[in-house]
Parts: sequence; C-alpha cells; structure tokens
Amino acid sequence: MTLSKLFTGKHEGMGHWYDDAGDDGAYQITHHTELTPDGFKFSFHHIFDNGDPDIEAAFEAKWTQNGHFALKASGQLIGKGYLRDDFLHYAMAFGENIVESNWTARPDGLVIYGSATRNTAGNHISWREVLTAC
Repeated sequence: MTLSKLFTGKHEGMGHWYDDAGDDGAYQITHHTELTPDGFKFSFHHIFDNGDPDIEAAFEAKWTQNGHFALKASGQLIGKGYLRDDFLHYAMAFGENIVESNWTARPDGLVIYGSATRNTAGNHISWREVLTAC
C-alpha cells in the first residue's frame, strides 16, 4: 500500500476550528507528508489568529495490512488509521483525549476534517482545513 502523490509533499492553507461552547477561530497551516520505506510520515505547524500558542507535531505511520497503518509519535504507538482511495482516516489517544482526522485528496491539495474530545478549554472541538500543494 502507498499514498497517492496527491497526499505527499508540502501543503499550505487555512483552517477554522469550532467548539461546543460556541467559540471558533482561524489558523494558518504548513503541512508536510513524505513516503518512507514502510509507510509515511507527516508533520504540521499551526499558527492561530487569536494568539494561542503555535502547535507543531510530527507522526510516523507504518503500513500493517489491507490499507491499515499504525501511527507513532516519538516512537510510541498512539493510534491507528486506514487509507481507501483518496480518503485517509486516523484516530489517536492522548490520555483521555481522542483526536481523529480525515484527509481527502483533491487535484490541487487536501481538505482535512478532524475533531478532539477536548481542547485546552475542555470543550469538544472540530475543524476544517483547506490546503494547497506547494
């Protein structure tokens, strides 16, 4: 199994988050995805318009079977996911906080939808990111 070239490379764009307390905000994104011999790795940098601290994260995915993969951060297993055609999904656990993400490839970039059971304010949060290949 391998990722389509539509998923790989550098992507940039904007995201918008929404929480269940009625708050929302925008952020800028730089997103990198590259193939590895047995999977892929990706990282991102978010800069929030409201002044919240930037978020930077990096993950490694290793293919298992039938389009599924194990997801690691700093060498530790934190989640699992799968790839079907132009759709990629994964879920990760950070203690009691569950984060999920859904990527859809399109000819000029990616659209990413996601959610987490808890943001820094303790609210359920969701987001949408529109990224263009660079």
